Amino acid sequence: MYHKPNPSFEVPLTESGHTPSVTGLALQRKARGPDPRKFLVVGGEIRVAVPCEDTELMNSFLSPCETVDSQTRSKLVLQSAQANLLAGIRFLEKQRQSLRLISQRLSDAARYWRLSRIPGMECGKLEGLQARFQEARDEIGVIRNTSDGSVPLFSDGQTSPIRLHHPSPRKWQLLLIDRSDLGTASMITFAHGKIYGDTPGFHLDLETLEKTRQSIRNPMASNEMQATLLRSCLRGVRQRLQHNSNLVPEAGVPHVPISDQTTTLFRSFN
Repeated sequence: MYHKPNPSFEVPLTESGHTPSVTGLALQRKARGPDPRKFLVVGGEIRVAVPCEDTELMNSFLSPCETVDSQTRSKLVLQSAQANLLAGIRFLEKQRQSLRLISQRLSDAARYWRLSRIPGMECGKLEGLQARFQEARDEIGVIRNTSDGSVPLFSDGQTSPIRLHHPSPRKWQLLLIDRSDLGTASMITFAHGKIYGDTPGFHLDLETLEKTRQSIRNPMASNEMQATLLRSCLRGVRQRLQHNSNLVPEAGVPHVPISDQTTTLFRSFN
């Protein structure tokens, strides 16, 4: 089983032994390579599956649909689609809440930095601010490793998106849910940073803290865009169920080669 290495372990240090080596951290992260785990939304939950298994897994869940009349088949396909969309939306909601918590704690960290730069601050108070900064930093580290069941909400570098096959009225569509990459350079620097003291770590400046906080904006925007798309698809599915619509693809999910590097949010295929 794959276990994501914790970047706080075995931190490469400079010769002084006091400051993490930027080059060492970069090489350490590169050596880990991309996250090999891949996920598919099927049967109303997110499961571990590689892209070449999509057709078999999806069609196995839809197989009862092939032995009933068209009206019943359409209803079963749409009910399955509804369950899958709800699973994707739940994942994105948990991810959004975690991103907001990270943003709040980064704001706290920046506030502690500003307080620590007040002229004439006593050593005891500086140590207290460092302790609160470290608490915020460590909490962010815990949030970064949060999972939705067995599915990590975030990645630490390159990763494959979660795949969701959705039946539009005429053809199958591939929706991709991003596990936001929180392994950015600024986040790595922050994870090994400090605002006061002689313990190992980077002495952070305000610019670095602001860059780290800004690095959360893109994941939050991407999360909202994907959630909006899935909610729109869910409204369409519910309308078709309400009106007993027969508008679903005639065949099961086709076999389409999907690159492990695919990052497109939305794809359609016949």
